[in-house]
Amino acid sequence: MTDDRTLIGRPFAGVQVSVVDEEIFIDTPYHVESISLPFSLKDRGRLDAEGRLHFLGRTDDILSVNGRKVSAVKVSRALMDLPQVEEAAVLVVHVDDADVLTAFVGAVQEYSKQQLVKLLRAGLEDYELPKQFIFLSELPHNESGKVDKAALKRLLG
Repeated sequence: MTDDRTLIGRPFAGVQVSVVDEEIFIDTPYHVESISLPFSLKDRGRLDAEGRLHFLGRTDDILSVNGRKVSAVKVSRALMDLPQVEEAAVLVVHVDDADVLTAFVGAVQEYSKQQLVKLLRAGLEDYELPKQFIFLSELPHNESGKVDKAALKRLLG
């Protein structure tokens, strides 16, 4: 394990991994019959100079916010790079005919909205900045350990 949360590792022997426009493709003799290869699970990533695979999120983690495309993974990662932030997730919430990028933040320290926006401006464009921040002591997780986005939506009522 490293401090780089995106690092997955190297492909298994006999498994070919390629990345085209940030989409990960797998080519392997160990596949389900009738699936055409190379195959994509719709994950985004990159291969570094040493041949290690870095996971950048799902292609379906691209959110549409008032017509602009925003990477939920990029915004979440920017939040988690802040001191005292344990985990984060972002969703689009429809409020009064507008899409509001909402960040759910599990943090030891509660930041003000102004503090977060100021800190996030260094790495995010204005349209990528969440407009609403909700602090939780812990984000809900599903059985596989991933943040439960449906449960987050239910918190909003």
